[in-house]
Amino acid sequence: MKKSTKRILALSFFCLLIGLAFCIASFFLGLNQRILTNVVQEARLQMDEKLGWFRNIGTDVSKSQDSGKEFSKTYANITELDLELGDTECTLIPWEEAEWKVEGSQLPPNFRCEQDATKLAIRCRKSTWNFWKFGNESSVLEIYVPERELLEEIRIDHGAGELLGEGGSISCKKLDVECGVGSCSLRMDIREELRIDCGVGEVAVALQGEYTDFDYNLQCGVGEITVDGESFGSIGAEKKVSHDAEKEIRIDCGVGSVSVEFE
Repeated sequence: MKKSTKRILALSFFCLLIGLAFCIASFFLGLNQRILTNVVQEARLQMDEKLGWFRNIGTDVSKSQDSGKEFSKTYANITELDLELGDTECTLIPWEEAEWKVEGSQLPPNFRCEQDATKLAIRCRKSTWNFWKFGNESSVLEIYVPERELLEEIRIDHGAGELLGEGGSISCKKLDVECGVGSCSLRMDIREELRIDCGVGEVAVALQGEYTDFDYNLQCGVGEITVDGESFGSIGAEKKVSHDAEKEIRIDCGVGSVSVEFE
């Protein structure tokens, strides 16, 4: 089970315990509706006074994040991509140039894009969350990848935004995708292994080749996995398919959906 799913279940359980605690307290204290209403109203007034400064902080943080920052830089000799995304609209774009190019707007203050030897690491997650204001403008990120290069590995940790592969396919030996509650759509040429870990989001991958070019290890919770038009959606389903192939697809789907098609 993904970490995000575990956190949601833990929060639900915590809220349930709070509700039971109030019920038990009301029973033993013999509170009637009028007294309970007065207590709640008084607590609300005190909470508003105590948290007024905190609400202002949330608004200030939201304003600072809305301002965002711009980014544009090129890189050379990259064979690995490590991509960590939050609420981001990200596009992977194959192009004919030999260099990589990364461009972005409305990026959070803690945005990082760094080259370490032949690995390009990109982190685009907001470090804070605003509890009172929703609808903040998402970060926009465009990554231009040389389409003629065969990459060693691509690792993607995708949060609540949208990841889109535009144009032609990207070639790599290994692709590892972890999707939380967002959506991910890619066109790839996988030479060794594809791994997908999907929580409550949606992942769609179009692959070069045929169904029999891969062996399969599929695990599904309450979501749905579709491979080459065939659905494997059943609670707790697990299926392995062997074609004695040199390439493998491993999928672990929680309550979301994963689709793999072939071109």
